[in-house]
Amino acid sequence: MSRNSNRIKNKLSTIFKRYVKGEASAEEERFVERFYQQIGKEKEGADVDFDLLEQEIKQTIDNQISSKNKVIKLGHNPYIPLAACLLLVCTAAFIIFRMSGSDGTSESLQTVQVMKENPILSIGAEKSYDLDEDIQDSSAYRFIDDQKVFLLSALAEEIADDAPRKITNPTKKVFTFLLDDGSQVWLNAHSSIEFKSSFNKTERMVHVSGEVSLDVAKREQDGKPMPFFVKTPLQTVEVLGTQFSVNTQEAGEESVVLLEGKIRLKHNKYNTSVVLTPNQKAFLSPSNNRILVASADENNKVRAWRKGLFYFEGEQVADVMKELAQWYEQPIQVDQTVQELPITGMISRYEQLMDVLEIMEMTNNISFVEKKGVIYVTAND
Repeated sequence: MSRNSNRIKNKLSTIFKRYVKGEASAEEERFVERFYQQIGKEKEGADVDFDLLEQEIKQTIDNQISSKNKVIKLGHNPYIPLAACLLLVCTAAFIIFRMSGSDGTSESLQTVQVMKENPILSIGAEKSYDLDEDIQDSSAYRFIDDQKVFLLSALAEEIADDAPRKITNPTKKVFTFLLDDGSQVWLNAHSSIEFKSSFNKTERMVHVSGEVSLDVAKREQDGKPMPFFVKTPLQTVEVLGTQFSVNTQEAGEESVVLLEGKIRLKHNKYNTSVVLTPNQKAFLSPSNNRILVASADENNKVRAWRKGLFYFEGEQVADVMKELAQWYEQPIQVDQTVQELPITGMISRYEQLMDVLEIMEMTNNISFVEKKGVIYVTAND
């Protein structure tokens, strides 16, 4: 390989690595995304088995999400250099959305800008602390599984009073932090968690609202396991050390997804209870004493949103658009002809809805048209 070729290869590798880490400049981000688009345009007529390649990339990313080991290994394949480049792009932003259809274009969409605020720690009604990483000292953060995690213990001296603590995330980015017992918490958009100053001393109990995911650390007290309780308006979840996610965002319904371990949850109104095992999801309603339990392999979906990604695995267009409409607070109407089309893919939670829709539209099967503040999803003619 020539010296110039090596120089170009090294330059591309550096750009892709910065893109994956979120350190790329705006110009470099545009370059990476144009690179992906160009590969999509050249798919037809190429000698590469793209279907096999896409499956291989998707499997590798799925493994990467669920594993703490970030060393990526691909099997022997003559197209590994191309797969590696694609993988770097896909890990940071998206994997190829796959649906069959014809070419087409859509009208331009108005930009939907997400409001930027900062996570807040409130101590009673008197004190509050801005938890933005640009304000807090760098020593208050630790990198865990490639994520920058805030250490609540960094503010221990400043919040020594007995008032309850509440952390609220008004942003459109996932905020993650460590509690004093070492448990890690992920707050999705418009979510919060509240606990007493006695947390991890005499008890471990938190109250949550919105969508909250937890990786609970095991603790002992007087030689016995110290339970961890998560309370919402409808339920109480008891755990000893596990990973799970609680969602109270749906009107009239709450749900819990168990990733690892075992939890017992109790209906606060009817006192009914169930025990969940991994890959089970429970649904609770204020008007029903029964707790519905269903099989749900949502590990990748939960772990994806922890990292600020949307994850869809064979989900219908109608359900995908419902999730996007809720996240971006933008009304979306889906034509009946495309409501049941399946979508599989992973994509960054961009600040602008238009960026998400443009990537999805690259499949050339669905179009997006904005009229008077409403986005209409139709089939590509």
